[in-house]
Amino acid sequence: MKLTWFGGTTLRVYVGGEIVVIDAGGAADGIDHGELVAGANHLVALGKFPRSTQPSGGIARPPEPRKRHHRSKSTGSGRPRC
Repeated sequence: MKLTWFGGTTLRVYVGGEIVVIDAGGAADGIDHGELVAGANHLVALGKFPRSTQPSGGIARPPEPRKRHHRSKSTGSGRPRC
């Protein structure tokens, strides 16, 4: 992993063979925007959430919380009853 900070909230991250640029518009004066985003696989704007690529076209939502399964009563042998 390699992190490069360009001032403010702008980062260029190389991780897992991918280049991610975060908040390219917030780079310090004198930083060439073209060079900053060149070769980037992903551009992330702060405060923006990407839309889902699901066929429904809906917005990606966090997963539902897991439901707890109640254990069945023990038969006394230490094993749950079937």
